[in-house]
Amino acid sequence: MAYRAACRAANIRINAATSAYYKQQLTEAAGDQKATWRLARELLHSDDNPPPVSSQEAAKLCDRFCQFFTDKLRRIVNTVATRLLTAPAFHRQPVDRHDPCLLDNLPVVTFDEVEQLIRSMSTKSSPVDFMPTTRLKTTVGVMAPLIVRLANMSFSTGVFSSSLKQGRITPLLKKPRLDQSDMAIGRSLI
Repeated sequence: MAYRAACRAANIRINAATSAYYKQQLTEAAGDQKATWRLARELLHSDDNPPPVSSQEAAKLCDRFCQFFTDKLRRIVNTVATRLLTAPAFHRQPVDRHDPCLLDNLPVVTFDEVEQLIRSMSTKSSPVDFMPTTRLKTTVGVMAPLIVRLANMSFSTGVFSSSLKQGRITPLLKKPRLDQSDMAIGRSLI
């Protein structure tokens, strides 16, 4: 008990010191855009370029992530089920479950819906985006009709382009010196 309290106290002090350090760095960089962006990249680990990975290695990594999280969810389900068996009867009331929603009839996408969605988007962009979000917002009059057509064709045929099914998962280690192959020690940013 005392050990855990000491660990929590040390963790609080380490976090406070780290926060104070970066606040001081930001204060010193005020007005210097280059220094501010360098600090932002450092905080976001955006300069940490992962080594190139083959498509087979990427597929294996995805499978390992999937297996790790599937196993984790299975353990949670088993733990909850075990605890429910020992819970008093009034805690085990039947839960009203809804029928799953079938997505076999999708409404037609309209220009106004797409335009509203694009205009309300955050300006953040991803490395896998075809164009920066700011460019998409400034060309909404041209791009919205194309997106409407693409969405409606995809919904009517049930086919979604493989090139648009790509994502980028960047596992970040909680501590840089930890084993990268251990899925439990990473935080993934999608």
